[in-house]
Amino acid sequence: MINKAIINYKMSRLLKSTGAKERMILSCVVETYLIALQARVSIFSANGNAILPYVEKEVLSLDEYNEVTEYQLPILIYNSIIDDGFPKLDDLSQTINELEEHLNSLKDNLWVKLMLKHYYENTAFTKEMLINFSDEEATEYGAARGHYNAYCMKCLDELKRIFKRKRNARKVIAWIADEQKAIQ
Repeated sequence: MINKAIINYKMSRLLKSTGAKERMILSCVVETYLIALQARVSIFSANGNAILPYVEKEVLSLDEYNEVTEYQLPILIYNSIIDDGFPKLDDLSQTINELEEHLNSLKDNLWVKLMLKHYYENTAFTKEMLINFSDEEATEYGAARGHYNAYCMKCLDELKRIFKRKRNARKVIAWIADEQKAIQ
């Protein structure tokens, strides 16, 4: 319980300092992704600064950028929420608001509760954990995951499409290059 209170306090401070309102996206989508990667960074250690996706080159090609959107989408979502310098993309804020509403409405969903549990415990999902469910639990979690997919994955797929649009892709590629230059 203490860990949960500390994390909630950190989240409140982060949201207050950045002006963001997307608590559920940051906890369920972004932070659980970073935990699963075993990244050495969290949304809290970034202190409201940008987290750059891992790329091998200074300037990304469109194909490399499409791989980033495919495999590192939560990092792009985090930057679009937190970083004021992130480019304004068509329909992005509307889709992010829709995803946040869906996650809020699914707070009692077993799958979302499982994501939040791992967020609070700072642990990743493992295959063994899912295999250890009884048949009844597996059925319940499967139904909850299906419900989650019906609402949230639609928004995540839409966000992926928004990021992949050529005009938007060019803006984000330029932003990533500028951020990399600022670091060096």
